[in-house]
Amino acid sequence: MGKNKIPIIIVSVIVVAIVAFFAINSYYKNLAGRAAATASNTCYFASADKVCAVTITDLAAARDLTSLKTPGGCTLGVDICRKTLDVNGDGVVTISDVSIINDLVPLKQVPYIPGAPGKITITGAPSLLKNLTSFQIVLNVTNKLGNPSVMMGVTVGQETKFTDINGMVSFTIVPDKMPYTISAFIPADSRKSISRVEANVTIPGNST
Repeated sequence: MGKNKIPIIIVSVIVVAIVAFFAINSYYKNLAGRAAATASNTCYFASADKVCAVTITDLAAARDLTSLKTPGGCTLGVDICRKTLDVNGDGVVTISDVSIINDLVPLKQVPYIPGAPGKITITGAPSLLKNLTSFQIVLNVTNKLGNPSVMMGVTVGQETKFTDINGMVSFTIVPDKMPYTISAFIPADSRKSISRVEANVTIPGNST
């Protein structure tokens, strides 16, 4: 009887492990789907990959970077990961970033994250509109410490673009009236302790 029980126990353990694997996998897929649907602008913050939810993959990549290892799962590219996983905003991934990401994985509320976006600066807009001709603006997004906010989605009108490794992104503006107000924003994402950030510039029109 004892010999017959051993295979049954082994099979039971395997079945439990398989069920647990699919349950965990489904959990993180659901999290990622909800994040993508509601907070796509902030998708890459605290992320090493293209999954919007903060997962154990991001945590492992941050740990690798603190020990100068090449991070596995860093599908955004190592240089980008060094920026997106720098959640304390000081310019380098350290044990402090690992600690914050470790809290974000189980969706704990982190009261203050210095690496979260803190300011949008609009440059390149004309001082006066003479007609309704299009023009280009450049947005500079910085975190709460004043360092570049990389791979952060900014929305202007109906268009959302992501900042480059220098925290900058450009938009083509097509004014439809004078004066014209440019509004740029990053929506809040409570799961990543990100508050809404916005900037507005009103360009007067030529009265002649």
